[in-house]
Amino acid sequence: MRSGHYVAYVKARPFTSPAIPLNGPTQGENDASRGSWFHVSDTSVQPVPESKVQNSQAYLLFYERIS
Repeated sequence: MRSGHYVAYVKARPFTSPAIPLNGPTQGENDASRGSWFHVSDTSVQPVPESKVQNSQAYLLFYERIS
């Protein structure tokens, strides 16, 4: 609690209008339209590919239901 170093991977999804269905990308959309991943560490935020996030060892996971 008094010291340490914590990092996180955060996914930032693009804003979606309520008139647009949230049931996933349609044919022809690319992965970038679903959001971007970032590595957050103390004073820096860096974009990272999803493959780096998938290959990391997670200590704590948070999920959000999108319905």
